[in-house]
Amino acid sequence: MKKLFLFILLSLGLTSISYGGYLDDWTDDQLCGWMDNTSPPAHITAEVKKRGISCESGVATKTSSSLFDLDYTKGKLTVVPLYDYPEAKCNSGSAAEIILNINRNHNKWAVMLHGGSAPGNDDEYKKRSHFLKLSHLDRNDTMNTYPQNSIWGSLEKANYNLIWIPHCSSDMHSGDHYRTIDGKKVPFKGRKIVEAVVSILSNYIKPSDELIVAGFSAGAHGIGYNLDLFSEIIAKRTRYVFDGGWLTQDEFDYIQNNTTHWQSWYDYVLKSVSKLGCKKLKPQACHASLQKLKKFGESEAFVTWNKSEWRFQKSDDSLFEKEITSDLKAIGGGISVGPKYGTISWTKNGHGGHVLLFNEHVYGISKNGLNPKKVFEAWLNDKKSSIYVDFEKKQRVATPEQAAVLPGGRE
Repeated sequence: MKKLFLFILLSLGLTSISYGGYLDDWTDDQLCGWMDNTSPPAHITAEVKKRGISCESGVATKTSSSLFDLDYTKGKLTVVPLYDYPEAKCNSGSAAEIILNINRNHNKWAVMLHGGSAPGNDDEYKKRSHFLKLSHLDRNDTMNTYPQNSIWGSLEKANYNLIWIPHCSSDMHSGDHYRTIDGKKVPFKGRKIVEAVVSILSNYIKPSDELIVAGFSAGAHGIGYNLDLFSEIIAKRTRYVFDGGWLTQDEFDYIQNNTTHWQSWYDYVLKSVSKLGCKKLKPQACHASLQKLKKFGESEAFVTWNKSEWRFQKSDDSLFEKEITSDLKAIGGGISVGPKYGTISWTKNGHGGHVLLFNEHVYGISKNGLNPKKVFEAWLNDKKSSIYVDFEKKQRVATPEQAAVLPGGRE
């Protein structure tokens, strides 16, 4: 069984290390050679801690640990670098990581993929925030806790082990290639990061366990691109959450037949997808959709995909309403609403309702009768009212059996 190397941040005080640049080229053993001194330099000590290595007689070792060696504390997280998987790296070239909150007393697992869009060319990549290209350890971000008023809090309340995959590869978790940018070889290795996580989880998840794979925006699309990997994890029950990343049949057909749409984006960050997660299909066929779930034998999901996110339809909007409602009925849960819900006063970011479950400004707040938290938790706990559809002025709430573009009963 592959061992997972664990690095626990020991101090919140290491907010800046001026020596980090030139030490990047030092090997672990070179650092440990200095640690044999009676009083090693402070910047060397800091780098040793940052890399999560131990030194014995001038030779580097790393401390390994099981996921279940971690203490379970409500709302507290642990950053775990993927040192054992050299191809799992961020754009910066440093080891990617997972962020954990482990509840050893339960057999439920939730893997969550972070969003954050993706560039379509070198200029867009260079304009991308520097922090989106680094690991949390690189930027000395301990991420001690997470917003309780989001899907995180609901999953923890339901006793799920939480495994968070940051999006530090700028490729919607889907690349396996390098690009040369300003003379520097930059890795886009999101697919390798996902492969590492699936490998690790396969050592822990038992056939009697339950698994939820969730993502928002780019993370939701990343689930679609890597569905072949996630679907291979053997669990009693596997469910998916696509928060702002889905295609109806009409959208799927459009994007399949219009190869120029977002083509530079596909070529730039998804050039590996056609030979990896999508089983030799072109990238346009890889987005999350009902067809994609069925292709890999999956059937249960919760989707948020709103009219304001309606980007690819080639016909009138009534077809979108019909198809998204049919999709939500088929998978058992989700939310789709009209533009009146996507106001700045509700989202506080002007995104028009994009991302409802991972957004703490939206998740537990009621608007026009919709409370995303209540609908999601109904689905999570196999209760009624797990689908909410409202495209006009009338409120619509329905069970999976009743879901349709028709007035429904309030929860």
